[in-house]
Amino acid sequence: MSEVVSDVLEDMVRTELTRQATAPHPDPDRILHRVRVTRRRTTTMTSAAVMVLVIVVGATVWTAIPRTGGTLPEEVRLGQPTALWFADPDHGYALVDACPTACQVWLAVTTDGGRSWHGRAIPGLTAAGHIHTAADGSAWISGGSLVLVSRDRGRTWREIPLPPGATPDGFDTYDGHHLYLVSGQGLWRKTGDDGDWQRLDAPTGNPLQARPQPDGGLLLTDPANGARFYAPPGSTAFQPTDRPDLGHKPNGARQLRRTGPNAPYEHSTDGHTWTPLPF
Repeated sequence: MSEVVSDVLEDMVRTELTRQATAPHPDPDRILHRVRVTRRRTTTMTSAAVMVLVIVVGATVWTAIPRTGGTLPEEVRLGQPTALWFADPDHGYALVDACPTACQVWLAVTTDGGRSWHGRAIPGLTAAGHIHTAADGSAWISGGSLVLVSRDRGRTWREIPLPPGATPDGFDTYDGHHLYLVSGQGLWRKTGDDGDWQRLDAPTGNPLQARPQPDGGLLLTDPANGARFYAPPGSTAFQPTDRPDLGHKPNGARQLRRTGPNAPYEHSTDGHTWTPLPF
């Protein structure tokens, strides 16, 4: 409570007590003394509560990605197609590295549609994987042995523990609440950052493409024959389906291509005009 508000409150109390002079009541100064004591106790308790909250939250977040951006190293490149994401036409994110010279992954950021980039190293991440923002605004990075989430626009990041022996290569989420992991070790779903991973029953032994859907379910496609299977939230079993794929686009508000195996990546907003993707 500010001193200005406190003084106004005391003036109001004093005025009211004076106005009711005909009614029996304690001395106004004694009441005002109690108001001041209560105010101090309330302020102290509020400050203590804030300190406890900061301590508890601080113990659960992962903040190793520096907040300040700098110049990216020379000759960095996009790790793989899923390592680029544009939240809108101007704001984009990418996971870049200079492997095999220096296999340190950097988080590159642009605010001008990809014309210029700045970046910061991600400690512990040596293999670029996947980056995107979910429908709830959360940001996700996966690669190497890490899955990281930020729910405050990149100010802090939290590591999401994986099932024992699993790798995050097939991690994805649409809504930021239902998390999915598809790898050679199995198929899992997790609800919320702190939920437990639940193993799902794969409908076939073939390699599958997994696409989280807006309703929190998971759509699987068998590239060998085009067959599709769907499991709604809360179910561990998949059923054949012909429902359309409503998952997010691979690169958000951008399209990405390369004209050859070693050619540089190009990006486009409309699929007709393509420009190089420099870092």
